[in-house]
Amino acid sequence: MSPWKRWGIFKTSCKALRSRDFTSSALMCVAWSPDGSELAAGCDGVAVWNLATGKQAWRVPGGTANMRSVSWSPDSTRLASGTSERMRVWDVAAGIAVRVVRWGTWCQEIAWSPDGKTIVVGDTASSIVLFDALSGDTLRTLPPHKASINGAAWAPDSARLATAAEDGTLRIWDARSGKVVHELSADRGDCCRITWSPDGKQIACNIRIWEAESGRVVHHLPAVFLSDIRWSRRGDLVATSDLEKDYLGLWDAATGRPLQLEDAREIMPIVALAWSDDSTTLAAIGKACATSGST
Repeated sequence: MSPWKRWGIFKTSCKALRSRDFTSSALMCVAWSPDGSELAAGCDGVAVWNLATGKQAWRVPGGTANMRSVSWSPDSTRLASGTSERMRVWDVAAGIAVRVVRWGTWCQEIAWSPDGKTIVVGDTASSIVLFDALSGDTLRTLPPHKASINGAAWAPDSARLATAAEDGTLRIWDARSGKVVHELSADRGDCCRITWSPDGKQIACNIRIWEAESGRVVHHLPAVFLSDIRWSRRGDLVATSDLEKDYLGLWDAATGRPLQLEDAREIMPIVALAWSDDSTTLAAIGKACATSGST
């Protein structure tokens, strides 16, 4: 049995996840709830699906136009979203916004810290702002990058934060002091998605994987132009989507070697990936539809 048959990408029968049923525009972001029960996605709206039933739990269209990023609270009861105008926090059970923060530019990236205390927002004006997740108060504004923020991710310990900009800079911050621990060089380009290993020892952005402590490059993934990169929650796999080669890649996290490259032209271009909590399923958001793969 080939690796991809074992860790394959398979289409689901959940038509509610197809973009034509959800939005007139391309889906742009996806996030799996930490408890594994729901999937959130959005572009010109935000919607949440119950994965046990395959049915849409709720959807808010129109007013949340140009959705760029969604992020779950660790307890799966709240969902943060970023748009061209606002950062919102949603009560997932009720499907209503419980907090709205007006924004002067695109909220490009949004990420909820694993300890649940802080939300970070990075925007196209290169700003990086940390909010108290409970009160919505601004905790800290970090020194800006020199280009649009296209990636933001918390380390599992919530003590470190990584941000990446369109100019190819990747910074690892001490979240408590606001000081830069490392400034690394990734590839220039629109894709600056960041993902940490579950143990917090390594970090990946674009085609490189670094040691987070030393900043040393440990692996180069041979991809052309990644739209997303995601570390599995059990830590053994890294998934990537490539815009130019039209494939989904599955990589051995320890060696950086490919396990399988899957033709994904049916749903290309893929713009976002998300692993399930148990690392057995991968969701892929594309302009045509959304699929899931079992590992």
